[in-house]
Amino acid sequence: MTVEKGSFVKLELTGKTEGGNVFDTTSKEVAEENDIDTEELDFEPVVITIGSGDAIQGVEEAVIGMEEGEEKEVKIPPEKGFGERDSDKVRVVPKKVFDQEGITPRPGMMVNINDQRGKVQSAGGGRIRVDFNHPLAGKNLLYDIKVAEVIEELSEKVGAMAKRFFPEDLKVVVKEDKIEAVPDQALLQNKSYPFMKRNFVSKVFATIDEINKVNFSETFERGDQ
Repeated sequence: MTVEKGSFVKLELTGKTEGGNVFDTTSKEVAEENDIDTEELDFEPVVITIGSGDAIQGVEEAVIGMEEGEEKEVKIPPEKGFGERDSDKVRVVPKKVFDQEGITPRPGMMVNINDQRGKVQSAGGGRIRVDFNHPLAGKNLLYDIKVAEVIEELSEKVGAMAKRFFPEDLKVVVKEDKIEAVPDQALLQNKSYPFMKRNFVSKVFATIDEINKVNFSETFERGDQ
C-alpha cells in the first residue's frame, strides 16, 4: 500500500539535528542510547493523517509515495521544519510578569508567558530577555522514518483518532457513517474533556470523509460532581 495525501499512517520516527543529537523518537531503545528519560514517555508508532499538519511539512512530504514497511532517512531544511529563526521573537519581558507568577527567572529556564513558550536568555535587573523561537528553529534536521502501517479500516482510523485525543478510555463504535462514543467516568471528570471532545470531532470531520455524525453517550452518577 502506497502512502498518499489523506492516508492514515503509523510512523516510527527518530528526529536528530545535523550534529546527531536526538530530540524526538518513538523508539525506547534509541531513547535509552541517547540518555533520554523514558519514565513518563510512551514508545509506539505515531498515527498521522498525511496533509493535515499532524507532522512538520518535511516529514509529511517525505512519507508520500513510501510503501508500508519502507524505511528512509531524510534531511529537512528549516523552512519545512520548525521555521527560520526570527529576531522579533526575542523579546524583553518585565520582571514583574514573572513575579506575578511566583517565578524566579534564570538563564536557560523554559517559561510560558501569555501562552507562549520561550527560553530565558538573560535575567539582569528588572528586564528579562526571552527567546520565543522554537528551540529547533533555523536548524537542518535529519529524520529516520519507517511506515509501520497504512491504516485502511474505518474503525481502526476512528480508534487511532480517539486514542490520540483522549488520555482516558473512550469506547468508540462505528455504525455506517456514525461514531458512537462512550466516555468512562474518569474522562467525564477531566476538566479538559469538553475541549478534547470538540477537537476530536473537528479532526474527524476534517480527515475522515466517511463519517457524518458523532454521538457521545454520557452518563453522570450521583457523587461525581
